[in-house]
Amino acid sequence: MTCATTPYGCSLDEAMDPREVGGKAATLGRMRRRGLPVPPGFVLGRSSFEAWLNGHAVRGAITALTDGLDPAAPDRVRTAVRQIRALALAAPVPPAVREALHALRAAIVPRARLIVRSSAIGEDSARASFAGQLDSLPGVDTAEALEGALVACWASYWSERALAYQLARGVRLAGMGVVVQELVPSRVSGVLFTVPPIVSGAPPRDPPDLLVEYCPGPGDAIVSGRVDPGRLTLSRDGRSWTIH
Repeated sequence: MTCATTPYGCSLDEAMDPREVGGKAATLGRMRRRGLPVPPGFVLGRSSFEAWLNGHAVRGAITALTDGLDPAAPDRVRTAVRQIRALALAAPVPPAVREALHALRAAIVPRARLIVRSSAIGEDSARASFAGQLDSLPGVDTAEALEGALVACWASYWSERALAYQLARGVRLAGMGVVVQELVPSRVSGVLFTVPPIVSGAPPRDPPDLLVEYCPGPGDAIVSGRVDPGRLTLSRDGRSWTIH
């Protein structure tokens, strides 16, 4: 990873390689470089995740717990997830990564309230989508809370939802980046589908309209499926819309 501050992370402006920082961080970086109003922040890349796994011998214990798991045996998956989470949360941030974490915060978002967001390697692809399966932790203020949120975000790599999805679909994540970003206190949040999901029986449109799903407050309620969101469609020329 190229970064003037540390080999373990970089500002979002420098986040380019999705194989190191994950697709979410790389996309946020691209948007910032194009001048879009994306809140400032930084990302700890896969190198930080690997240092944490290797520094506490967590990798071998987790591999032993996940080997041979079957999605048709949800009780076994659930038990493994509980054991993995306990192991993960007990493994502190390695000193070199901790130093990078606090140096990047001091340089980029020193006084901001933060959100710590997963940016797993391979979470969105032609074969898989991990939306809502990995954790984001909002409202982080103190240095201690930031370290705890980072470890919790890493631990969600083996959440029940993410692990069951990987086992059932035969896909694997390839590491974890973590975005630390200024938190926007949202009154309304939404998800924009530039290619809307295909509804059975609906006549195709060419080009298709854009679809927006929205809800009051933060957007995690949408991506986790906790709410039935409001919906509207937008024409691609921006001249008309329909609220459903």
